[in-house]
Amino acid sequence: MNIRSAAIILIFEGKALLQLRDDSPNISYPNTWGFAGGGHMDEGETFLLAAQRELKEETGYVSKNPIEFMTTEYTLPNGTHVKAVRFYEHYDGMQKLNCYEGQKITFASPEEIDTMNMYPGVGEAAKLAIEKATKNTIKNINF
Repeated sequence: MNIRSAAIILIFEGKALLQLRDDSPNISYPNTWGFAGGGHMDEGETFLLAAQRELKEETGYVSKNPIEFMTTEYTLPNGTHVKAVRFYEHYDGMQKLNCYEGQKITFASPEEIDTMNMYPGVGEAAKLAIEKATKNTIKNINF
């Protein structure tokens, strides 16, 4: 089985927004932390449009300035092959964030991410997004 997925990771004050997935035997990797704004692409969608749709569906947040920072391919332990594109975006602090899917959402630091039960690949991508977003912010401040 092959899957194409996309996600936007919201970054705020050196932390990444994550979602605790439902604790249901009907989903893969229940009760693990994943992206609050990521998932499978619909037919005909681009990676960017899929990521923006997923973020809005799962949190209500309307993405305005996502930055692509990684493309990866991997195989899950169940044999599913995944091609994934990841974006990050600085949280604007204005739009309300809701938890429309999963058990809850939270902003987590790299240190917190290391202690959380993560969906495969999410922790590494979230920490890389924080790193890239932080460097991008510093670069933009230091003309």
